[in-house]
Amino acid sequence: PENEAAMLNRAIAYLRAGRFDDAKKDYEALENIHPNQFQIQYGLGEIAWQQKDTNTAVRHYQNYITNAPAVSAEAVFVADRLTKLTGEKPK
Repeated sequence: PENEAAMLNRAIAYLRAGRFDDAKKDYEALENIHPNQFQIQYGLGEIAWQQKDTNTAVRHYQNYITNAPAVSAEAVFVADRLTKLTGEKPK
């Protein structure tokens, strides 16, 4: 539980395996420690998107855009998804 890198890797593995509740538990524990870490916001956004929780997905994706490097392929992907969810380009 104290190894944050292992917890993040486990959250990613759960997310990729479709074990959203398990992934969410790890991501939320990490979010309590690092609320603005973009990797955590991405994971929580993906879980919400998969579960069709649009408002939560938008919130996490907006937090991701605020904190992530803007030039990565992942940031472009998130910005595109956010535009599709809200109808507006992220700032």
